Amino acid sequence: MSSSGKSREKVRAAYEHVFIKEHDLEGGRRRFDPDYDMAQSWQRLREGKTVLEHDLTLIEHEAREAMYMDEGMTYAEAHAKTCSEGYNYVKDLDKWKDDEAQ
Repeated sequence: MSSSGKSREKVRAAYEHVFIKEHDLEGGRRRFDPDYDMAQSWQRLREGKTVLEHDLTLIEHEAREAMYMDEGMTYAEAHAKTCSEGYNYVKDLDKWKDDEAQ
């Protein structure tokens, strides 16, 4: 079990999906573009301190998205399905940013 409370397998699947594997995306087969907020989430998760709710959503989102893509869904399909199941990293991140701004 990792410091996030998620299994090491789930964290590894999410990490590999985001940082290691190439995907068929708009513009061809490639890795995801770098994202500052996601990098900050991963840093908090790696350090195991001050882990925020959207950091945990990130793990679930990416692990599920990877699973659906491994089952044959496109990135767009897997992303939409994962978000519809309640694992929407951007929505949770935006809520946190709004709360912090108040």
